[in-house]
Amino acid sequence: QKTPRPALYKAFYNNGLQCVCDGVRGVQLKNALPLEELPADIETIDLARFVDDAKRNNDVVLELPELKALKTYIKLCKAESKQDFYFYDFGPGLPFVNAEFLADQLEILPGCKAYAKNNGFNIYFESDDGRGMLCNVRPPEGIQRQKTIL
Repeated sequence: QKTPRPALYKAFYNNGLQCVCDGVRGVQLKNALPLEELPADIETIDLARFVDDAKRNNDVVLELPELKALKTYIKLCKAESKQDFYFYDFGPGLPFVNAEFLADQLEILPGCKAYAKNNGFNIYFESDDGRGMLCNVRPPEGIQRQKTIL
């Protein structure tokens, strides 16, 4: 089994902002949180570059769910299914994402706005607290794409 890259599991600083990234979602925070930080000798990714790319390439404003409704949806999905994770569909041609990861972004960046590109890959988030990105996932085979209604 491969050892995960430690730079993807602890906080680090990039362009003067506290960052957290796991390879699928990342945030740059204006006000640091009390998180475990990487040792200085660990090489980190240039998260700003990925977030800048997401910002530059996305021009469709996404309609975000309310956090409370999204968390309720996730709980209901868990009660009804034995899947490891649950999806949130922004609609055909728009991102299809892990619902729990979306909830994390909404929680860490309260009041955020989100932007995507039709048939794009990453969602860009921006709030007064910072900015971030979330990669979409490939929908399972045979699924009929439709916007998740909460």
